[in-house]
Amino acid sequence: MARLDIIIMLKVIILILFPLFSSLALEPISQAPIKQTLKLAFKKAAYMEAILIQDPISKSEENKTIYTVYSKDKKRLGLVRKIVTTTGCHSACRALLFVLVFDSAGKFISIIPVEPLTKKGHAPFTTEDYFKLDQILANVPVSFYLAKDPNELVDALSGATKKDFSTDVVPLAAYTSFRVHQYKEQTRKFILDWLSKKK
Repeated sequence: MARLDIIIMLKVIILILFPLFSSLALEPISQAPIKQTLKLAFKKAAYMEAILIQDPISKSEENKTIYTVYSKDKKRLGLVRKIVTTTGCHSACRALLFVLVFDSAGKFISIIPVEPLTKKGHAPFTTEDYFKLDQILANVPVSFYLAKDPNELVDALSGATKKDFSTDVVPLAAYTSFRVHQYKEQTRKFILDWLSKKK
């Protein structure tokens, strides 16, 4: 057999067997530590695959997994990342616990709060606040690209949101708005890069 024929045959074998081996990495969602959340994000979730991601924002070990969620027929439904972080305010701010949900193409879909998100004075978000946050995450304000840290959005003495950012954040929740945005953007960029390498 000619060398070229052997190479072609090996390529054909790889193309046939690769989908079989790649699906072996999938695990039933019953084994996921956040299985209820995966089902909440995607009702048809049956399998998942864990992908490692770095956390340059909070540097937390808890935030280093993205779950790719699949249906019973192993069709990718989307991706989910649970986040445990602070607002970045460097004082007595409450922890933020939420889940970011993306579709199979890496487009942001929604945020699922694990615990109610809070604003100044630890007041819980209202329905209107969650709506505003969804708008921020879907259409990132230009002002957010000018800041690198949540502290840049507020006055250091009064704690009030700076005028340049006041209409771009959930009222009384500049820290929370920006921190959630940071994780959404970092996760989205990672997912798009990961998806481009899988093509």
